[in-house]
Amino acid sequence: MIKKSIITLSAVAALATTSFAGGDSDIAAQLAAMKQEIASLKSQLSTNTASIAKVDKLAKKATKKANHAKMLANNDNLKFSVDFRTAIDKINYTMADGTKKKNDGLMTNRLWLKAAYAPSENVSFRSTLSYNKAYGDTANHSQSNTTPGYADFDWVTNENAIGNELKIKEAYWLYVNDTFLGNNVSWTASVGRRPSTDGMGINLREDQDSKSPLAHTVNVEFDGASFKFALDKVTPLTGGWVKLCMGRGLTNATKRFTQDGSDYSEDETLHGNVDMVGFIFVPYDDGQYSVNTQYSVAKNMIGFDQMDMNIAGAAAVGVSTASTANTTAIAAANAAAAAYAAAPSPTTGGAYQTAIGAAVTAASNLATAQDAARAAAPVFKDQGDLKLANVVFKANGIGNEINDFLDNTTLVASWAQSQTVSNGQMLGSADNQTGHSEWVALNMPAGDDARFGIEWNQGSKYWRSVTYGEDTMIGSKLAARGSAVEAYYNRNLTKALSMSLRATKIDYDYTGSNGFFGSDGTPITIAAAKAAYAAGTGGNVVESAKDIRFAINYRY
Repeated sequence: MIKKSIITLSAVAALATTSFAGGDSDIAAQLAAMKQEIASLKSQLSTNTASIAKVDKLAKKATKKANHAKMLANNDNLKFSVDFRTAIDKINYTMADGTKKKNDGLMTNRLWLKAAYAPSENVSFRSTLSYNKAYGDTANHSQSNTTPGYADFDWVTNENAIGNELKIKEAYWLYVNDTFLGNNVSWTASVGRRPSTDGMGINLREDQDSKSPLAHTVNVEFDGASFKFALDKVTPLTGGWVKLCMGRGLTNATKRFTQDGSDYSEDETLHGNVDMVGFIFVPYDDGQYSVNTQYSVAKNMIGFDQMDMNIAGAAAVGVSTASTANTTAIAAANAAAAAYAAAPSPTTGGAYQTAIGAAVTAASNLATAQDAARAAAPVFKDQGDLKLANVVFKANGIGNEINDFLDNTTLVASWAQSQTVSNGQMLGSADNQTGHSEWVALNMPAGDDARFGIEWNQGSKYWRSVTYGEDTMIGSKLAARGSAVEAYYNRNLTKALSMSLRATKIDYDYTGSNGFFGSDGTPITIAAAKAAYAAGTGGNVVESAKDIRFAINYRY
């Protein structure tokens, strides 16, 4: 393994230096420096096995630079790729009252069309178009027009199997440079719809590269900007770097073509802009072991007030009552019509006319109740701010050549904390609340071209992540106020085809795990929720959820 890494890196560096010595002098110089570092590492390997991971990391870096330089030299700077997944999910929910809700065969197609264009060494554009939907259509035809509109929310627009159209999942430009203000600091800058899902840890089960930010606390689609600076050449921090991320998840603006002409102005009756700022700091990364930290602040988080939810609930009861009365009146009118048809007479005719009038009145009352329900529908309100902290330890290989199994095992251990800053009913409370979560993931070899993984996470009463974009059919396991276990098996079938089998189980200790940030996110123990439902003072809630997924992936 050691010799293979060195040979690979040496060959890449030598080839690339030869190929571009007469072309890009900067690339040639960088690769020459890598060759010198390789020679130094070779002399150390006999006594320092810890250099293995660093060699592998350098090999990947040199290969990437060589390929990029070759691409530019050949004017081959437009690239396309495809990620197409067909999956079938077996879903099962156990409700608080003991009943079951399930779907034994939810079939979906997900397509990612990726494109990248690099007009120069320093600048590139990258994009991903997404298609994700259930086979055919959903039975109630309402997935894309739900009330209050969770399914259409921008944070998860590409994670819901609801539409035929292609949507923009990622679209951003990226600038890279090896110096900053004359200093030997590599840095990047990027603006657009940034890759903010499938971050470190959660990427393992899908066998794909991680993106930023850290997935334990933030995993949603966002528009914004990022700035990253390497620290390893100007500080004693091995592989260290910092990254500032800024994004806007919701914009306060009126619609276009308003009656008074104030298009896109701020609407003072609505909540403010939903903004998030994140700071990622990696103090150590030698290619094998890394420590990753993240601190984020989200402003003006939205949710429903309890009073609004109560009014909406009462209005819904009114609709239900009016609907029952309307159904009864129509049945009575039909019966009266049948009686009149069977035995026409002034008596049966009069009864028929009376029944028709009652049905018309009942229908009018139902329409009035429905109008009242629509008017009483709760609206999102600004409930406060959210602070998130996350520390992740990652090992790409455990130990130093203990055995091949441990060499090829990946371990991720993550701890996270959330804190609300309430200015309303943040998670159903006017007080600030703190929650925490733990997460451990193991990804291990399972024979040739196969991987096996197992994960566990636990969240406390007031734990709140922003992980609505997690790729799952039963809600984000990382958001669970309770515990979750997951196991998966991935195998490469051909160069482009692979299969995966995943089983996920979530056991909730509290309600509100996948709600928003108002009273809809209030944590209630499952025992209390059961009692409230039995007494008729609360709704039926999910106690546990299971999902078994089989999928075939085409990636090329």
